[in-house]
Amino acid sequence: MRVPAMRPKEYLKNGLISVCDYVNSKTKVEKALEIGSYLGESTIIFANNFPSIEEIIAVDPFSLSYNSDNLFDENAVLKIYEKFLNNISLYPKIKHLKMSSEEASRISPDKYYDFIYIDGCHQYNSVVNDIQYWLPKVKKGGFISFHDVDNVQVNSAISNFFNIDTGFITEDTSITFEV
Repeated sequence: MRVPAMRPKEYLKNGLISVCDYVNSKTKVEKALEIGSYLGESTIIFANNFPSIEEIIAVDPFSLSYNSDNLFDENAVLKIYEKFLNNISLYPKIKHLKMSSEEASRISPDKYYDFIYIDGCHQYNSVVNDIQYWLPKVKKGGFISFHDVDNVQVNSAISNFFNIDTGFITEDTSITFEV
């Protein structure tokens, strides 16, 4: 399998930049975390668009054990991981935790992050779990954001915790809430 290029469509990049602009207008982001990093493009966009950033933690197990959508085989996962590492190599503020969201949440302090972006598994229970793991890790006045709010399972899970109508939605279907 050929590993796809990073976000070929401008609206996907612009949506993430809009998330950063929105959050920057409300707070200073020094500590950020992303669940689900794939090729690292969104991680890099955050590194380049949060001017006060000190640390971005990218959490992704890059393992078939967490490939619940069965999108990749073992060889593809390895190639994606190698490309991710290459893509982030010029960004010393990006740190990678090669583990599950649950494992990473256990070693992360509460009320630590100014911004968390969740784009992991899109199954309902996984999204609910990610919210339960990571919402306590966001500082008061910080932000939590999710990709693919147009996905029925993602939307339904988010709706258990937030009023979708109050979220800031961007053209790439990310939604952001102040905590």
